[in-house]
Parts: sequence; C-alpha cells; structure tokens
Amino acid sequence: MVEKGSDYLGVNLSRTFWFSLCDHINFAIENVKNGLVISNPMTNEIKHLYEKEMLLGKWAINHIEKRLSIQLPLSEVSGIALHFINAEQMTTIGTQKDEITHFIDDITEIVESEMNIIIDRNDFNYSRFVTHLKYLLKRSTRLNETNSENVKLYDEVYEKFPELRKTIEKIKLYILAELNIEPSKEELLYLVIHINRFCTRAGL
Repeated sequence: MVEKGSDYLGVNLSRTFWFSLCDHINFAIENVKNGLVISNPMTNEIKHLYEKEMLLGKWAINHIEKRLSIQLPLSEVSGIALHFINAEQMTTIGTQKDEITHFIDDITEIVESEMNIIIDRNDFNYSRFVTHLKYLLKRSTRLNETNSENVKLYDEVYEKFPELRKTIEKIKLYILAELNIEPSKEELLYLVIHINRFCTRAGL
C-alpha cells in the first residue's frame, strides 16, 4: 500500500508513515471485529478537496479486503486518505512550508481582526480551515472556475450574513495580491462557511 501510494502521489514516504499507517489499519480492523464503526466527520471535505488521495483510500480498503478477507467501512476510505494527505504535507520542502504557513497565518489574522474573534488553533474547525487553504493553494491556477449552483448559494449567503462581507472582500483582495488571480464566488463560499463556524464557536 505504501509503495502504491508513493508511486501514485509522487512522494517519498518516511518509515514513520509506515508505522502510523499500520497502526491505523490495525485499529480499524479491530473495530470491525468488535462491531464498531467510527465515522470520519471530515469525509465530505476530504472527498471534495483531495480526489487522488480518496481514490487511493478506496484502492486501499479493496486491497485489504482481497488480502485479509476483511471489509472495512467506507469511512476508512477518508481515514486512510487523510494519512496520505498528512504524509504529503510532511514531505513539503522548508521554503514551501514557510510560504504555506505565511499564507494561512495572514488569512487567519484577517478573519480574527475583522470578526473580532480569537481562533483556537487546536480546534477541529481550524484544522478543516487550514486543510481547505492548503488545497486552495494547490489548485491556485483554477480558483476562478465556478459552479452555477454554488454561485447562487454564495449570493444568498452573502446577503444573509452582511457582517461577513468586509472580511470576505479583504480575503479576496489578499488572494488576488498573493496569487495574482481572483477567487471565484464558489471558492469564497467555502471560506464563508468556515468563518461562520468560527463565529458560531465564538458565540457570535
């Protein structure tokens, strides 16, 4: 599985990754044997943001079933995919890490400043926000692509939450300055959803 993932994703996976993946799969198998099915709340987001890794996760659970005659739940597709996603991020070279961190920190600070909140960096919602921003960077050349249904939804949300408008406009200008491309309403919609979660968490 590690060799397949390494070839498919074009990354060198560390020995630490081997152990962490083994531990995860062993835990998942024990859960199946005990009749436990643990859902992954990030499944939908991972499915949207990391198509290649999700395909690898699907292949992995099929491979496990063929080799061990054990059928893991579909939630393990995203669970295994997340291990490969994290491994890819760990193999990013230092300069790229600095650029990514800078980008994420700047947008986080815009949200905190404009919405007058402090975001808990250890919170699960922030982890999802960071994952989304990393993917946004990954597909930066396609940020202006849109889906008509999502554009309509963005317009509705934009009208419904006027307090978020200034924040979104600042983020849009920042992305335009940093990546030299204007993000589509669809991209901004996902950011609005994340920001709204932060505000809800802060009691706003």
